[in-house]
Amino acid sequence: MKPKSPTAGRARAVAALAALAAVPHLAILIAAGAALLALLVYLGIALPAVWSSSPARRRAASAVLGEVLGALGRPFRG
Repeated sequence: MKPKSPTAGRARAVAALAALAAVPHLAILIAAGAALLALLVYLGIALPAVWSSSPARRRAASAVLGEVLGALGRPFRG
């Protein structure tokens, strides 16, 4: 059996550390995307449902908000 190269172990360790370092950045990107989506839903649906002076627009925004929240709740129900 051939002895293992000392640089092969170092290369594996460096690759493992690089993979571990990449994971927090991915989590930050996912969290930032979720926060941006929540902000867009709030600005585009929730605020018009509350602040609009037009009753038709408030009803429409409220209906859309109900659909969005219902769709979010469905995947978590057995």
